[in-house]
Amino acid sequence: WNMAGLRHDDLPALAGLERVEDLAFTGNAWLNDADLEVICRMKGLRRLLVGGNGFQSAEFGARGMRALARHPSLRAVGLDQVRLTSSDVEPLFTKGNWEEIGFNSVTGLNDQMIDNLAGRNPGLRRLTIQDCPSFDGSGLRAFDSSQLEVLDISGGGLADQNLIDFARANRHCRITTWRGKPWALEHARLLIHDPTFKAVEDAVVVIVDQADGRVVGQAELRSYLMERRALYVGPTTNPMVPRILVYDTCVLAPGNYRALIHAPGFHAEELDFSIMEGERQELSLALRPGSALDGNRRRAWSTEPARFEVVAELASMNGIDPTQVQFTLTDDSDDPVMRSTFEVTDQRGTQGNVFTVPAGIWRVHAFAVGATPMQTTVQVVPGSTAQAHLGTNR
Repeated sequence: WNMAGLRHDDLPALAGLERVEDLAFTGNAWLNDADLEVICRMKGLRRLLVGGNGFQSAEFGARGMRALARHPSLRAVGLDQVRLTSSDVEPLFTKGNWEEIGFNSVTGLNDQMIDNLAGRNPGLRRLTIQDCPSFDGSGLRAFDSSQLEVLDISGGGLADQNLIDFARANRHCRITTWRGKPWALEHARLLIHDPTFKAVEDAVVVIVDQADGRVVGQAELRSYLMERRALYVGPTTNPMVPRILVYDTCVLAPGNYRALIHAPGFHAEELDFSIMEGERQELSLALRPGSALDGNRRRAWSTEPARFEVVAELASMNGIDPTQVQFTLTDDSDDPVMRSTFEVTDQRGTQGNVFTVPAGIWRVHAFAVGATPMQTTVQVVPGSTAQAHLGTNR
């Protein structure tokens, strides 16, 4: 729920909304500590975003931060355009079981605060720090070997070397940057060209460290328009200019890597590359249309559909959340062509997706950040249900 435009007098009525879990109060610069205490009467609240209106910052003190920390079910909080001092924000970190915390344009946030946050919240999974002028990234050292899964970070005061050091020590953590701005000296920017002017949907881009074979980056393709699910730029008036897709959110330490690109209707592609000390790279790869998805060829495969079930084996995932594992299905009778992309939805990891495919030989790939890619090949027979069992090993 987005509560922009409310007034002080409207807040008491929110206390009775016990089933509301996500709430946003951005655009309300008038919010104060007393207002936060009223908001925290919502017993079911799990995620809260509060802040200013683009022209004026909200001002909170230790009283408001203490109210957030005492909320029994609140696990994620975001402060957007907020004025805070070091002593004011300290009570927020005493909670000890935050899962996600975000700071956007927070005046007064410094590296010592982030150091304290890491020490008191070992289970923090996602941290966002954007445009906080007093933060240079040195406080990120406190998260070395932590459970942090995503670091979303940007800002003019951020020191490149601090982010590089963090990337080296936390290869399991996905580092993203606001609007794709590369703040680290060592990163890979991958350009994928589509000469066919077809929409590329459900594409999977995976970056694998060749040293140990583990996935260090996994992302959507994004266009220059920066629309999160828009996977192409176009139409273009020049037929000679290919549509360009951009993946530029992976910060990499020096080493040898492999980019794997799977997209429906295109051949699976691989690109090996290296990142050197202090280097910025821009890689380019052209997608080739896949003949196996031609309509006539598809009809010739089989007139009788077959059922294919992909099962995720939680026991072999060693702590990886099965909902974060991506599976891709490839026709193995031709040069590998992507047929479908989907995510496991069963939280227990005992069952995946069931779908209909033409009879033939199929290969299933599984990807998860921090794990080694897994694959298996299955013969699918008309009129029956074939199963592929996959786990992702650390």
